[in-house]
Amino acid sequence: MADCLSAPTPGCPKILVSDRDCPVKGPEGDNDRRFMKDKNYRSRIGALLWISRIGHPEIAYQVNALARVAHNPGPAHWDASTRLVRYLKGARHLALTLSRGSSKRPFRLCGYSDADWPPDYAGYYGNYRSTTGWCFAVGRSLLS
Repeated sequence: MADCLSAPTPGCPKILVSDRDCPVKGPEGDNDRRFMKDKNYRSRIGALLWISRIGHPEIAYQVNALARVAHNPGPAHWDASTRLVRYLKGARHLALTLSRGSSKRPFRLCGYSDADWPPDYAGYYGNYRSTTGWCFAVGRSLLS
């Protein structure tokens, strides 16, 4: 995908990845399973998880959602992971940077976290899994 067009966002707005896009059992899901047969989905998701941990935390939520369906991915999941790769192509110039503090503004550790509990999350997705996220910064520099 070295020559692909870049995408402006990691995912499509208002389109969420879920178990609902997995191929169904039986003959109805044969076309989806055939499409995914030669795709190296788990390897791609593993690489994206690594990238989200070391340099692009903005893709962590989308990669996490894609990893949840690695047991039975479908064409919609493959398309979503392809969009994520296209986003990373356009975001190559973005990086986490550390800046020095000043004597007027010393380093300060600041953290934020959020979670969505299963009853709220499962109403739409039906998988009863909690989702959490966090960010930690020292001064104005994002660490995690």
